[in-house]
Amino acid sequence: MKKTNKLAIYTILILAIIFIAALLMNMDERERRKELLESSQIVLRWEDGEETLSLEDIRLAGEETFKGTLDTSSSDPSEHQYIGVQLSSILMIYLKADYSEWEKVVVSGADGFSVAYGRDEVQQSGNLYLAYMEDGEYLGDMDSGGRGPYETIILSDMFSNRRCKWVVEIEVQE
Repeated sequence: MKKTNKLAIYTILILAIIFIAALLMNMDERERRKELLESSQIVLRWEDGEETLSLEDIRLAGEETFKGTLDTSSSDPSEHQYIGVQLSSILMIYLKADYSEWEKVVVSGADGFSVAYGRDEVQQSGNLYLAYMEDGEYLGDMDSGGRGPYETIILSDMFSNRRCKWVVEIEVQE
């Protein structure tokens, strides 16, 4: 066998081993996200710790009713009434770090999609919500075609492209 063929085979084998190892390492994270989604819990992380929040914990931060426009690539814009909590309220109650020390909040969904929100967006009153009801009904889960149990809604985003559905993690970063 030629030297170049051996080199190609070894390269393919090494890449396959790396791929399998990465897949196995990621399985735990995928399983953890699935469990959080099924139990309607969110992990709030910051530099020195984390806390797991239930729907009741989130509601205690100050449930509000608000209107927002849903505009997706497959539908025309439509206004809906939501129930949720301002993300800033959740952070003020449960975050055990100084507000002035962080720069952004990264919200991640069970599907791995993440959205970063700057401190000003989070702190702007009536702008960024963690919603769990739309038009009087819970958002529904991934298996039923829903966007919940939680979805971030940023009212300053006219096209709904900075929403994060199936939220399972909120991470505060410096």
